[in-house]
Amino acid sequence: MNKQKCLTGPWREEPCRIPTDQLASCLPAVAGNHPSPPTKQCCKVISKADMPCLCSYRSALPNFGINPANAMALPQKCGLKAPPKCPKI
Repeated sequence: MNKQKCLTGPWREEPCRIPTDQLASCLPAVAGNHPSPPTKQCCKVISKADMPCLCSYRSALPNFGINPANAMALPQKCGLKAPPKCPKI
């Protein structure tokens, strides 16, 4: 998936109910192999996210420096209900 297409397509404004202007608050918690814990602001953003929807974008997340496993672990790290397991790609 092409980054430009994501930024001009469904990722333009609120992909999976996550406002793109608030995504940056979660980047330290999803990047790399040893991410920092999510901030309160990140957890607030994630609490409104449609996690099953994010499953459909899982393969594109590395294009944005996001580790998919870290992204899907955020709800639990924020004390929220665990998301359903994404189907295998």
